[in-house]
Amino acid sequence: KQNIAEEAIKLRETIPAHVKPTEQWLAYNEQLKTNPTALNTLNQPEMYDPEIVFFMDELPKYADEAQFEMVAPDGTTFFSRFNTHELPYATRWILHNGDQKVAAFVLPATCRPEGHIAAKNSGTLISLASGATKSFRITTGLL
Repeated sequence: KQNIAEEAIKLRETIPAHVKPTEQWLAYNEQLKTNPTALNTLNQPEMYDPEIVFFMDELPKYADEAQFEMVAPDGTTFFSRFNTHELPYATRWILHNGDQKVAAFVLPATCRPEGHIAAKNSGTLISLASGATKSFRITTGLL
């Protein structure tokens, strides 16, 4: 659950070299492209290997503050809240395999998690002078 418009949430359309897609995974991704809310419930772990990644860009267009929530099977609700002007990007990363089980419902950021060169090319790279600092506030907890 999130307070950001569904139109802001885009499935990653490129396939990184480390991802080895299956036909079943490719078909599932096609479904998610047209209906990202189909992944509101994590009940098909076999479909999350390889990873499923959603990007949320330019979040200040949708809200000044974003809050994302995830409800565990026992009813526990986890949340993360942040200022979208400080952290205008976010990623949702889902993965379930023999080595990793990831349900990152939101990873707030200053850019997409595609590396230094991609951030530089997109104009989202932040450089600080030697000794300079920059702070960001993220509130994460249980409701």
